[in-house]
Amino acid sequence: MELVLQDSKGHRLQASIPKPLVKKWKDVIVEFQMYTMKNFVVLDNTTYPKVTPDKYILVFSHRTRVHHVEHPSFPLDAFRLKSFKELLNADKLDDSELIDIIGEVVGKEDPRDLVTSKGVETKRLAIILQDLDNNKISCALFGKMVDELLPHLHDGRVEPLIVVLQYFKPNRWNGKTSVQSHFYVSKLHINDGLKEVVGFRNRKCPKKVDTPIGNRYECTRCGHTHGCASLRFKVQVMVHDGTGSITLLLWDKETSQLCGKKAEQVMEDDVIGDDAYPPTFDNMMDRKVLFKINVKSANIKGFDQIYTVMKICDDEDIIEKNMPKEIAESTSTFFTEIGGNNSLDMSENIVNIKSDTDPQFTLVSKDMFKV
Repeated sequence: MELVLQDSKGHRLQASIPKPLVKKWKDVIVEFQMYTMKNFVVLDNTTYPKVTPDKYILVFSHRTRVHHVEHPSFPLDAFRLKSFKELLNADKLDDSELIDIIGEVVGKEDPRDLVTSKGVETKRLAIILQDLDNNKISCALFGKMVDELLPHLHDGRVEPLIVVLQYFKPNRWNGKTSVQSHFYVSKLHINDGLKEVVGFRNRKCPKKVDTPIGNRYECTRCGHTHGCASLRFKVQVMVHDGTGSITLLLWDKETSQLCGKKAEQVMEDDVIGDDAYPPTFDNMMDRKVLFKINVKSANIKGFDQIYTVMKICDDEDIIEKNMPKEIAESTSTFFTEIGGNNSLDMSENIVNIKSDTDPQFTLVSKDMFKV
């Protein structure tokens, strides 16, 4: 029985439980739980390929002691994900170490029955994974993993199937890069609740989804439907510099930076009346902020009076450094052109947050606030 242990600094060691001791420990040690352990036998790590790059391996003995920690004192980063780009562009793949990858299943072959050189019957399934940049890589699964994945490929799902492949062996044959499971070490994770899977799904398509149909959301951009959607900010604010005002559109990142909370937190913490905005937004009022905005042709021609914010900065030293002398002295409006990218830097104070009944407030899901 093989284990991979991680300490508080993120360092990992491989551990091995000899066959006579497996029965003693297999129901005691649970994956992704924290334990204190002592009394190991330390040996040179001669396994190939290696699960960890360390030259030593810890071996359980009859004197080994293990105690479960109820309240973990540090977080566990279970995966060391390699990017598809790194694998595809590598001059030479190091197949002496096993790797982790995450991606969406976008293709598959029919499973095949095989007989190993030792006469053991097994199965093989080839799938194609795609990352967020549309890079693709071929993956070969063997044995029990085939039976684990097939039900998810045949269940008529309409949303992306995202998987994490842990401890897979990278290969390159005839110029083609692929990965494959390695005996009993590799693991297949199809858990939608894994933070890595949730993060991948949210980054895959950050666009707004339509009004839910039943208990599902439909995205008109990627064509998929989703069982859940994340709340995102979309807020219009009016800023003033002493001589005039302008309306700016803040998206999720910039709004969270100014108000100090995520959209989900505001929904949970704030009591919002019918004609009011969230009290959390008071944190945005009367603040001096440096804005980098996108100026579209519709803004220049006068059709659109709302400017989209690309980046914000509330550091006083940076604001002071970028403020023209005449602005500092007379508080007159200033616009500084940034190269030729149709963007402007502005130093303004937020003085008002617009509110109406437009239902298209959030980027990704149902209505949250009124814009």
